[in-house]
Amino acid sequence: MATSASLDPDLDALISRLAGPLLPADRAAFRVAAESALIGCGGEGLAYRILRDVWRGYFHPPPDPRLGQPRGAVGLRRPGSARGRSRSPPAAGGLSMYWCAARLQGHREGLALHCLELAGYETYYPRLRDRRIRHGRRIELRPALFPGYAFVLIQLQWHAARWTAGVINLIMDGVVPARVPDDVIAEIRGREVDGLINLAPSPPLRRGARVRILRGPFTGHLAIFADMRPRQRVEILLQLLGGEQRVTLAKKDIEVVR
Repeated sequence: MATSASLDPDLDALISRLAGPLLPADRAAFRVAAESALIGCGGEGLAYRILRDVWRGYFHPPPDPRLGQPRGAVGLRRPGSARGRSRSPPAAGGLSMYWCAARLQGHREGLALHCLELAGYETYYPRLRDRRIRHGRRIELRPALFPGYAFVLIQLQWHAARWTAGVINLIMDGVVPARVPDDVIAEIRGREVDGLINLAPSPPLRRGARVRILRGPFTGHLAIFADMRPRQRVEILLQLLGGEQRVTLAKKDIEVVR
């Protein structure tokens, strides 16, 4: 991870200036998040935009006595952002806690999850277990169940999560994040085995099975599986021009209809 000693002096000074208005308890966490976000960053303009987004995640505006709402961040307000967004209301006898979905920047999912956790948020980024054979070797891939999205547990407020580095936005329901039911999160977690989700295997290909074409000019059409062909190709029976035509496709271009 980048350290103060390895940072450009101008960027280090900018981080120090941005840390000044923060609460004392947030300054160290902001510096860690800022230095992490600048890894591999090139260009002063990009560095400033990254630091601006990280800073927004740690700045907690004081309440405006005239409105009873938080003041906006002077000089760093996002153009077009709503003023005085309300906090999530506390539940009776405790804090309101709920899951929401965050949209993440491509190829920066790890950064987003890291910075969200530094900001005190619990995250859930479910992954699949995808076993396949490649070049004669069995490999295991771990793609995201929902590419580009993660679940974030909101407790006190959601604004910091919205402006965390690597986060594009939160999925909103009006002016507040859309709530993901706890049952949905529990159901997804219930399908995990050793931290990964196993998808149900596709039904086997048998003669006479109904299949759906996934790619090519006949995408979406239903057909009947006829037989296997060499080099991982299949022959199917497709209704065309009032008659049944035999068409050969790659096996990966069809799926069995359950």
